[in-house]
Amino acid sequence: MRKLYLRSDFLEMIEPWLWGRELWFGQGSPRPLKSNNAEEFRSLVSNLKLNDPFPFFLSVECFSSPHTLTENDPSRLRISWDFLLDLDTEDFDAARRAAYKAVNTLLKFNVENYLLKFSGRRGFHLIIPGLSLDIFQPGEFRLAYPRLAVMLAKFFEAVICEPEVKIDLSVYKPRQLVRAPYSYHKKTGLLSIPVDDPLDFRVEEAKPENAEIQQFYARGRPGECHKLLETVREWFKSQDKSEPGLNILSYGKVKEGSEAGYGWINRLLEKPVDDGRHRLLWLVIAPYLVNVKGLPINEAISQAYNYLLKCSEIKPIKEDLQKLAEYYVNYAARTGLKPVSLQTLKTRNEYNELWKILKPILFISV
Repeated sequence: MRKLYLRSDFLEMIEPWLWGRELWFGQGSPRPLKSNNAEEFRSLVSNLKLNDPFPFFLSVECFSSPHTLTENDPSRLRISWDFLLDLDTEDFDAARRAAYKAVNTLLKFNVENYLLKFSGRRGFHLIIPGLSLDIFQPGEFRLAYPRLAVMLAKFFEAVICEPEVKIDLSVYKPRQLVRAPYSYHKKTGLLSIPVDDPLDFRVEEAKPENAEIQQFYARGRPGECHKLLETVREWFKSQDKSEPGLNILSYGKVKEGSEAGYGWINRLLEKPVDDGRHRLLWLVIAPYLVNVKGLPINEAISQAYNYLLKCSEIKPIKEDLQKLAEYYVNYAARTGLKPVSLQTLKTRNEYNELWKILKPILFISV
């Protein structure tokens, strides 16, 4: 398995999954581990002192600094999360039917950005990217976890209606891990491979000798799950269920593609700064241009470059400005990263230095 995890096609496939996630390679592996890119991952796997074959797990949540999870409250480090529907059963035919129904439900709500993979045992994992679920005001989506995830799971359980299939709610605990794409399952000897049509899927396809690595990542589309979440909210009301996640849904929703709450970033773009330029481009500007405004990549790069150019006129930036703009814009597009909210910048200790830079130029009184 080490050879598989070091292959160039695997590294290309896994790189979009790495940023902000906790990694683990099963018993005997230290935890937490992190890797920001394919090269770091290659080095990490090469140096692991584990006997082959071994599995590979990723966190459902994304964190600002996953390597500090043992010293900090995970909820304070969480910046985003994906929805994972874990369909588990001893009846493989029931699992295939359940996966088909779950996918069909998403398509009925015009949700096209999702992923389905075989668990490596007898079930399936359905994943919805956080970007597609984020219909909230800036900074609120991270607070919706795990309550909103549990609501979605219970809704899918009712829609699927397969008594033999268990939907595992334990996956919504803090720091929960899920088997990564193409990870090895030690009990079965199978890989957790992508699945196109669950009704046609055969377990033999997941044998290591039969698997071909393909691209497997969904960036998501802002507001894509708006209708789905509205239906979930109404369904819970009709069931007389008093779920705390309903409160978040009722006050947090914004219209698809809305830029509400991000006006301060527009002001920032008009005011170049002499410090913190890299972090602002990474955490605020690039995600805003790509994942809130929805600009084409080339246009977002152009605007990011122009901002860096203005900043460099105040205090020179030594790096190639064009390459910096391209890197962070493409990174935001690949990961679906949303901008850090102003409230988070004001209140979280790890952003103290950025807030000191932003506060005077935005003329914000606190």
